[in-house]
Amino acid sequence: HQANLAQRHALPARDRALDILSAPMRAQTWRATAFNLASLPIGLVTATAVTVGLSLGVALLPVLVGLPVLLGVLAASRWFAGAELRRLHWLDGRIRRPAPSQPRPEWTWPAVRARLADPTSWRSAAYAVIAGPLGIVTFDRHRVVGDAAAAATEPFWNGDGGSGRLLGFVAERPVDHLAITCAGLVAFFVAPWLNRGAARAHASLADHLLPTRHR
Repeated sequence: HQANLAQRHALPARDRALDILSAPMRAQTWRATAFNLASLPIGLVTATAVTVGLSLGVALLPVLVGLPVLLGVLAASRWFAGAELRRLHWLDGRIRRPAPSQPRPEWTWPAVRARLADPTSWRSAAYAVIAGPLGIVTFDRHRVVGDAAAAATEPFWNGDGGSGRLLGFVAERPVDHLAITCAGLVAFFVAPWLNRGAARAHASLADHLLPTRHR
């Protein structure tokens, strides 16, 4: 009986170990990696465009030219929100229904005012602005992957065993090289979890800011 109990307790630990060791090769890890890599250029472009557009629209409001500029920026933000929801679906497979599209614009003051007061458009614009720094943060997690790979392969690119510097750490003795390699191997298996965690945090922020329904 005790042997069976020990076996049942050992299985989850073995499964967890296999999960950790197989993380760098899993499709989910590479999806998260691709998602995070694409988030930087997408976030910087959209954040810059929406920030500049909103600033320009507000500045031109006294001469009424700002109204069509603001409406255009808000419409573009809603389109970007829909595209981002499709990208998140590719990441985790969850179906997110975007907010219903707005009807064709009517250039009457009540219609314009209703479009300017639409909270969905402003939340989409807020997400587009936040996508810039968010893309930088998620992209920065990939430095861990590069540093881990450099540390784990340190004996190959510093094969003479001479003095080397990595991440501010100077390796001069054989034990230093061994410590760098071991730390790199550990980081190599930890990095996928950081990438997937960053992608999940990105998706969670989108779920909170963008009005969606899941199924």
